[in-house]
Parts: sequence; structure tokens; C-alpha cells
Amino acid sequence: MQSVENPFNNIHIYCINLDRRKDRWSLIEKEFNKLNLINEVTRFSGLETPKNWHLWCMLSHEAVMKDAIL
Repeated sequence: MQSVENPFNNIHIYCINLDRRKDRWSLIEKEFNKLNLINEVTRFSGLETPKNWHLWCMLSHEAVMKDAIL
């Protein structure tokens, strides 16, 4: 029987999570643990403001991309 290589080898996962939503991080952290991927995950603190959340969402994703490139 042939062994199947882990498709997640050599990748890194970013998870954008708002600081005020610790409940969501707790849930996704459990899922990453079940998949044995928690060591591949970086929690990225999402940017947030009461106004124009679309802009802050975009800026959070942009910051993750910049971090990933470095």
C-alpha cells in the first residue's frame, strides 16, 4: 500500500481573527488541532474600526500578504 503525502507539507497558514473574538479563535484552534495543523498556523490580529469595516478587512488581508512575502 502506498502512503499518501500530507498535502499541507511546506505551507504556512494565516488565520485572521479579531482580538475581541476570542471565541472564534478558540473554535478554529480546536479544528486546527484535530487536523494536526496547529503548528503551521499563525493567528493574525485583524484590524478593526467602527467605520468602513470593508477597508479594514482589506487592510488585514493586505498585511497578511505582506507578512507572507517576507
